[in-house]
Amino acid sequence: MFDKPFFQSLKWPLIGSAILGCALFAYGLSIPPYSDMALAAQLNLDACDENGVIEGWYDQKSALETWRYPLMNGGISVVLGAVTISAIVAAFAQSSRVSLQTPSQKATFFGLGALVFGLSWSSQIWS
Repeated sequence: MFDKPFFQSLKWPLIGSAILGCALFAYGLSIPPYSDMALAAQLNLDACDENGVIEGWYDQKSALETWRYPLMNGGISVVLGAVTISAIVAAFAQSSRVSLQTPSQKATFFGLGALVFGLSWSSQIWS
């Protein structure tokens, strides 16, 4: 894969993107989810009374949220984007030309389609 001419122009930007995504994800892990953890825990405890869920309780809690989850989600998205582009180049790039081409094997074409359906299904299950 790495010796294909089309990949040579993308190699360093993809590696840089993957490193940047990992750094964003790691930095997000170092940040606490809420600016005041004790207040967030108390808001969770006070979310319900004898009549059910208190209206608007989450507004106070969402005001305490930090950049943890946006950084982690952004980082993993950048990494997955780099991996996806690398997989597309590996599957569709020709060894002799600087272009992409549909796979010539039917099994490869249907395998990629099954992979897309499987990933879509799994993202719906786990989200």
